[in-house]
Amino acid sequence: MYWILAFLAVSHNTVSAQSNESAIPVAVDYCLQKSNQIYVEITRRFIQNQHFLTAVETLHNQDGKLITLHCTINGITNPLILYTLNEFLARAEKHRRNPTNRKNINPYSQLEGFLSLGSYEVFSQNLLPAFATFNPLAKIILIGRYLERQQIINLFHLAWIDYDIFNLMILNRVDSETSESCLFNPYTQSTEIIDEWNLDCHVIGSLEEIGPYMEHAKQFLHKRVSNLNKFPLKIAIADIDLMSLAVRKNGKIVRFTYLEGEIVEIMKRKMNFTTDFVILPSQLSTGFVYPNGSLGGSLDLIERDQIDLAANSRIIYSYNISNLQYLRQLTTTKLIFIVPRNYYQSRSRNRVFFNTFTWAFYSVNILIALSFPIFMKLLNRVSSETLEDSYAAAAMYTLSVTLAISTKLPNRTPARMVLCGIMLYGLVSYSIWQAITIKRLNTNNDHLDDIQSISELLDSSLVPMIPVAYSQFVKPYTGNETSVGGLQEKLYHLAKIANNNLTGALLIAEMLKTGTSAVLIHDLRAGAVLARFYDDERMQSLVHVITEHVLEFYQAMALPKDSPFLDQFNEITTQCVENGVVAYQMARIEFKGVLYMIAKGRDNHLLGICAGMQRFDLGVWKNVFFFYMGLNTLALVVFIGELLVHKHFSRRNKQSRKYEIKTNTRAHGAAVEREFNALTVKRKPLRKQCAATIQPSRT
Repeated sequence: MYWILAFLAVSHNTVSAQSNESAIPVAVDYCLQKSNQIYVEITRRFIQNQHFLTAVETLHNQDGKLITLHCTINGITNPLILYTLNEFLARAEKHRRNPTNRKNINPYSQLEGFLSLGSYEVFSQNLLPAFATFNPLAKIILIGRYLERQQIINLFHLAWIDYDIFNLMILNRVDSETSESCLFNPYTQSTEIIDEWNLDCHVIGSLEEIGPYMEHAKQFLHKRVSNLNKFPLKIAIADIDLMSLAVRKNGKIVRFTYLEGEIVEIMKRKMNFTTDFVILPSQLSTGFVYPNGSLGGSLDLIERDQIDLAANSRIIYSYNISNLQYLRQLTTTKLIFIVPRNYYQSRSRNRVFFNTFTWAFYSVNILIALSFPIFMKLLNRVSSETLEDSYAAAAMYTLSVTLAISTKLPNRTPARMVLCGIMLYGLVSYSIWQAITIKRLNTNNDHLDDIQSISELLDSSLVPMIPVAYSQFVKPYTGNETSVGGLQEKLYHLAKIANNNLTGALLIAEMLKTGTSAVLIHDLRAGAVLARFYDDERMQSLVHVITEHVLEFYQAMALPKDSPFLDQFNEITTQCVENGVVAYQMARIEFKGVLYMIAKGRDNHLLGICAGMQRFDLGVWKNVFFFYMGLNTLALVVFIGELLVHKHFSRRNKQSRKYEIKTNTRAHGAAVEREFNALTVKRKPLRKQCAATIQPSRT
């Protein structure tokens, strides 16, 4: 079957009938020349796994001897599209002007191939730029004739340095009997210079040499991406705890630890490269898109092809940029909000003590106390008896019975029986109230005064602040979006994008200062944030983490789309996930957050003291305490007033008694005198009478 003509228009309609009809026939003896058979067999084996092939006919209607694209070979069944040079260049220009062709996160297909025959000038000026426009990672075969060694070096240098074309093979026809096949490895030296040291050229003079050569070429292609010979790769990474912490020796960074740092070290060891770290701040390490559409951080470095890998994992998201692709996902990430602690200052008091059962309990007790005297009055009216006590007194000792307080009971049997029933109710209800209160006190009340969910956050007065790094995921509502409904739409209406210069730490500090906002953060950094913003006096963190997440994404490392290390990096990443490296590092990150809080407790001499204890913040009772102190003060004033009044009236009563005694004494003395006088008056006649009586007897 024909190598090119038999494959025309197999997978696309872009191959015109004109291209088929205008093919120039070539003599069979020319195609049977040994050099042609060699390069045809090499080409067939090199592209046998490619699913999409594009051939460019550059010498059409010029020299029939050079139109070797029309030579026939057997065994190739790949779909093939044939273009003339002008058609291909026009298509490349159209592709270059269309901004939507490259702005996606899908990597370039490595199942695509290009092949062409032409001169050095056509290769360097036309085809290499066009191939790079379509797919710089495709397998490319350039077939030349009598190319000089320096020209071959120049083509490889141009392909790699200017267009990032990596999978390039140059087949050079030396004479009618031999062909030369050249590959290159840009990583044999530590500098970006392509010379003789980077080439791997073999002159093949027979078909029997093709098999061993293709085996050598396969090993060469694998080795050039698996062993970089200490070639320096530029890796953007942040020196931040819990994610990628730098390990220094003599003031110089020697490696990074934790999740991303450890994976970079594994890549470095397996692929034998050196690292040229580009240290970025935390916010810039993951990169972001400004509200005006410009890029920031590592995304900008990737777009301008200034780094080989952005090591800090980022959310897999299509940023609508042309040179971004992701490795396989490492973990999942959740975006959560942190808020000021104790936003609801009295909710714990209300939930523990002034809950629904408490209000019902006391309301029923007061109702019973108020209704009992009325019931007893009606009962006494039926039995024609009178109440022993007043209404107020009966109500007070009834309330005392309901509250299990010792008090006197009435003497009448009916009243005692009713109060015994009330006493039984009081014992049961009061025990239940105590049990509910104790149960709520023994539960985890540390966060009762904190916002617990996204719905509570959106119902509060706090403004959700979105860092610039997450502005693509939680976009404030502008009025042009379609309605999504629920909490998400409400969040879009309330959210605000933070200033470009504000990092997450500054946003949290501003939140604690004003108390009017909530900040969106990465869930893995929650432990470090809790420990960093810690109140040593109150021995608790100043912030609270809402465990309910807003969004959840996969996250992965990123690299330029034209990077030749995609497969190698993906293979190492997959091994790290399958062998438990990622799980171990994630557990280590979570445990480090716990260690931070333990260190805070140790610094405050709390280690071992508060272990296993539930604390209740009595600060929420501040208003109740002031009310209690006010009532006590009022009672003290009343008590002192009563003492003064009692003293005053005691003195007055004493004087009154003295005056009364004196008055009574005088009155009594007068009465006695009057009595005495009366008796004296009565004695005179008696004396005369006695004297008259006694006188005769003497006689």
